[in-house]
Amino acid sequence: SPRWRAISSASSGARTTPFPASRFPRWFRFATRGFLCPPAECWFPAGSTWIPAARPDVIRDDNAGRLKTKLIVEGANIPITHSAEIILHDRGILCIPDFIANAGGVICAAMEYRGANKTAVFQSIEEKLRRNTQMVLDRMKSEGVLPRQAAVELATERVRKAMSYRRFSLFSTAPGFT
Repeated sequence: SPRWRAISSASSGARTTPFPASRFPRWFRFATRGFLCPPAECWFPAGSTWIPAARPDVIRDDNAGRLKTKLIVEGANIPITHSAEIILHDRGILCIPDFIANAGGVICAAMEYRGANKTAVFQSIEEKLRRNTQMVLDRMKSEGVLPRQAAVELATERVRKAMSYRRFSLFSTAPGFT
């Protein structure tokens, strides 16, 4: 059976590790042109930006120290545990929260419901994601909080404001809502 080479980053440069081709589906071998990465190292590439976009809890306490990046844009839902976010923040790694970074699908659905065309949808997604990210970063810096805390506070303020426009709300009698 032919052996495939996996490429991964190490502090001394790239290195390769052999893998038997039979361990990977044919489409994957073709798509990667034989350059595969062992799962223990694939999740931790060196680079300026990393976008975990498939599974929750990919980054945890036990592996947060292995990340070699400066920016994480959470494409998946909850790809980083709360305690790992604190570790990353202490290491100077910026994490853009999932509900800020991957809100494009919700924005698209709302605009499609209203009959917007593709161009308007993409323009709106770009504008809203850019503005919301900037607001989170500004709040994070001014208040000295984690990006997720800044994002949650921003979202809470918006929900409360939206609820204040309603004449009647099922939630208006809940504690903390006015």
